[in-house]
Amino acid sequence: MKIDKDRLSEIGAGILVLCAVVTTILVVRREFVPDSMATAPTIAQSQPRFIDGWEDVLTVGIRSGAADAPVQVIEFTDFQCPYCAHFEETVKTIRDRYPDQVAFTFAPFPLDFHEFAEAAQRAAECAHNQGKFDAIRSLLFEKQQAFGADSWTDFAMQSGIVDISQFEACVNDTKPLERIEHSKKLADKFGVKGTPTVLVNGWMLPAPPSPENFDKIVQNTAEGRPATTDVNFYATNAQN
Repeated sequence: MKIDKDRLSEIGAGILVLCAVVTTILVVRREFVPDSMATAPTIAQSQPRFIDGWEDVLTVGIRSGAADAPVQVIEFTDFQCPYCAHFEETVKTIRDRYPDQVAFTFAPFPLDFHEFAEAAQRAAECAHNQGKFDAIRSLLFEKQQAFGADSWTDFAMQSGIVDISQFEACVNDTKPLERIEHSKKLADKFGVKGTPTVLVNGWMLPAPPSPENFDKIVQNTAEGRPATTDVNFYATNAQN
């Protein structure tokens, strides 16, 4: 009996040591690895790279802003992506700040592991048919947590869509959406790996730009330089 107690004591001491080691590792990791690095999407490239044929996305996506705006931003995005929802705040800021200089083109890229992403895109498409894409876009990002609980009709009504019957018929249609199919093909062609992936005047960025980076991008464009000249995307990404 004494041996069993000694053995149990040894096991207990070993467990305490192991717990202490694990705790120390976690504390050190938290100290030296910023939260943004632990939670941010993987960056697939280290520098902006120019994409030949990027203008094809302008004919596939849904644009908000002027076709002749000097800064053309393309966003491959997913309505159920939390990072896309975070970037939407930047989109709103830049659209308000540069209504004439910057245009955004939304290119749907619903990820397979997001249960409601494609259905949300269909709802956005149906809203677009009634001129309410911007309204429902903002709402879908804002209320991602309600996907599966609130109906798409609820989203439509909150977005100010008038013809609800037309919207519901559109949402319930089971035909594949051509916009999604074309956008996915272009994403594959360009090497898009995740969302949000942002292109500015053809330059695919290594991280979504902040409002401060957009200021620099607009300034570069106005002065005839490539949009991404001297823009530090990593410094901004670490702050967000």
